[in-house]
Amino acid sequence: MRIAYILDSYPSLSETFLAREIAALRVRGIEITIFAIHAGDGATAIPIPPFLRATKIFPQTRTRVWKKIGAHWWNGLPNRQSIAHVHAGFASHPAALAWGAAEAANVSWSFSAHARDIWVEGDDLSEKLGAARFATSCTRAGVEALHAKNEQSEILYAPHGLELLKFPFQEREWRRGGVMKLLSVGRLVEKKGFAILLESLAQLRRENFLFAMTIIGQGSERSNLQRQIQQLRLGGCVRLAGALPNGETLAMMQRAHALVFAGVAARDGDRDGLPNVLLEAAALGTPIVATRAGSVTDFADENTAWLCAPNEAASLARAIAEVWRGGEIARNKAAAARARLEANFSVASNVEALATKFQSAIDTRESTPE
Repeated sequence: MRIAYILDSYPSLSETFLAREIAALRVRGIEITIFAIHAGDGATAIPIPPFLRATKIFPQTRTRVWKKIGAHWWNGLPNRQSIAHVHAGFASHPAALAWGAAEAANVSWSFSAHARDIWVEGDDLSEKLGAARFATSCTRAGVEALHAKNEQSEILYAPHGLELLKFPFQEREWRRGGVMKLLSVGRLVEKKGFAILLESLAQLRRENFLFAMTIIGQGSERSNLQRQIQQLRLGGCVRLAGALPNGETLAMMQRAHALVFAGVAARDGDRDGLPNVLLEAAALGTPIVATRAGSVTDFADENTAWLCAPNEAASLARAIAEVWRGGEIARNKAAAARARLEANFSVASNVEALATKFQSAIDTRESTPE
């Protein structure tokens, strides 16, 4: 018996945590088939009616429409009898798709909730929670938000993790008077705080601080950020590298003296969870500078990173400079971050609760007469 995993896109450069989660579940013997609206290698496409691709789905009807699509898709799916449970990787339209498919199949379903799908697109979460067998969230704030929507629902805290053997820890070398290599990674959207980051870099430039910043990611704010780089005369020391494969990103992270996350709360309420890039930096020994945005403090504190208030460019600039000037402190924080990662953010450990829930759903299905 299989678990059907429903996603919008797979694979996705900005959602590598999903691939790690699925791989870890498969190691535990959970048979998973991935279905995605935008399907690449490793996923089977979910066909969407052509008229919907050009039609705006209004919030008040969104869930109902996606449920109908899910049911229609399920009824035309080959070998559907072997699926014991349907799981959605996000609480937004993938959850509604999963709900419709599960109702058509008369099987249980569940979903995971992360960030935007809670804070911006979560108007129907109470209804979804009431219908799902269980839900998960990767952050403590997410668990609290879901409980507030439906106190009776079963909600698992399921933080993301890494395959730590694939991330070799390496201490950084510090050369006084050299150029500090900085890296920031994320979609170019408001909540990532890149506009604030550029202001902080402009301040460092005015103080004759030598650095080279690479920003990896693609998104709707790219043109605005490019203009800001020109206005602040940062063209010679800041590069927008676009979206890169995870392997290239990690290689650049290994060479960086610091990983900077400048997250903020967006005007529409969107915010980050715990950015996976912070876990990757910690695993590799890259010192971390971050704002206390979203659920950063689920992992980071003053023992493991330099933390700043969101939207404070001056504070962010000071923290970056402190990393460069405090080699021993940076080494100690990086070592503490790796130790915390090993204790609490191994994907092998963190999927156990989810694997148990999936196995229970499979066992229930196998013992239920047709």
